[in-house]
Amino acid sequence: MEIGEHELTEPSKAHEEAIHSVIYRLSELMFGSLLASYVLGFIGFSAPKAAAVFAGGSLKILFPEILTYLLISMTFAYLTAGLYISYHVGILTMPHLPFSNLRWDFMVALLQAALFGFSMLLPLWLPIWISFVLFAALARQRREHKDFVRKLMETFGPKRLRKQFGSKGRATFRNNEQKKRGIEYSKYFSELFDDELGKTETLKSWWKVSSETSGWAVLLLIAGGGIVTLARCFPDFFFYYAKYIVPSLVGGVFVGIMMVVNRVLSHRADFMYSDEAKNDVDNEFREWISQLVKGITDATEAT
Repeated sequence: MEIGEHELTEPSKAHEEAIHSVIYRLSELMFGSLLASYVLGFIGFSAPKAAAVFAGGSLKILFPEILTYLLISMTFAYLTAGLYISYHVGILTMPHLPFSNLRWDFMVALLQAALFGFSMLLPLWLPIWISFVLFAALARQRREHKDFVRKLMETFGPKRLRKQFGSKGRATFRNNEQKKRGIEYSKYFSELFDDELGKTETLKSWWKVSSETSGWAVLLLIAGGGIVTLARCFPDFFFYYAKYIVPSLVGGVFVGIMMVVNRVLSHRADFMYSDEAKNDVDNEFREWISQLVKGITDATEAT
């Protein structure tokens, strides 16, 4: 896609290029290994209880531990599926994305594997471990959104302002008036970027992380911390009712994650398999860029 003297990679093409990179393949293998590890983790932790049942024990032995392990495994499986789809439809479609940045997705996947193990060992801490995964994913999204804004600012900014933005976005003007105008333009462009992007439907995965989304992750962390604190303050009570409290807590987290991920899958999964959906994204991308350039042009002419 060409805009004046500039050329931008459309989302579908950016996605196609990204999935052929070596770093992407490493992340892909990691995502697949995660799903296998959830099954093996469930089997590994449940095997001693199952062996006792086969040896003639009561089926009551299976509750609550095996139920808890099953729910934890399913929770992380759903979470991984949601992050995987968001990773493909969101980050991999961004036209500015350097392949070297894909290493962060491998690190997020590795973090999931470690926190899954901690969840099986300390199921009462599950809300805290899940919140850590969400914080990592949201930080990843914020980083790419910020880099995307800066990249387009450098690309479409007026020539007299464009040189202001170096590799780290630092101002290099010596003239204070020019520097001030550059800062004002940077603020204006960021607001224009988010306003125009917020009007799109198929580019929602590029939107800036909302305070509401971050708030849910913070709330999950606070709730998990509160539950763990209560368990430490009233150990006898929690020990006596643990067989009811822990499965109920883990089940609640599972239902919440499942509902969110199902909503993500219903809105974003088509892009990966439908040419029509890819065309819709590319068309709206062109329209969004046109509106962005128009807004920049109007602001430049006004000054």
